[in-house]
Amino acid sequence: MSEEIPGINTPYCYVGMWRATFSWHVEDMDLYATNFLHYGASKTWYCVPPEHGYKLEQLAQKLFPEMTETCFNLLRHKAVMIGPKLLRANGIPFNKMVHEQGTIMVVFPHAYHSGFNHGFNMAETLNFALPRWVEYGKRFRGCLCGSKEMAVRVNMDKFVERFQPDRLEKWRRGE
Repeated sequence: MSEEIPGINTPYCYVGMWRATFSWHVEDMDLYATNFLHYGASKTWYCVPPEHGYKLEQLAQKLFPEMTETCFNLLRHKAVMIGPKLLRANGIPFNKMVHEQGTIMVVFPHAYHSGFNHGFNMAETLNFALPRWVEYGKRFRGCLCGSKEMAVRVNMDKFVERFQPDRLEKWRRGE
């Protein structure tokens, strides 16, 4: 990509502290993500498998109806925390991982994740794509409220042309 998009083709650096959290979200354009913990205390991550993401979306809409009225895709705003007990009680499968210094966490497309820091740490994150991501990128549903102007959007035409040339004309027709 010729354009520079922070967090997608240039990395972000995060400095964390004790109990600092990251709310439930998926990556911009449902991309893959890497998170390398360079230094410091570990992080706990919770991750819902991509095929169950819709269950988390439905639970969030039920728990936060006022936010849902403003934006149906409220989890895109990275402002919702839902604990593991509530996930379990609502039949939403998830994995819990502890991310240690010097290791890399990889998040798959459309995998909702959240978590918290155990203390001071520094991490670096970057999104990336593999050929199998193209279908996720094509089906991406962004924010539906006024914040959508600030949302990251990637033109999928180049990716469909390169990795799915047999589907390019249908894609361009919106089929």
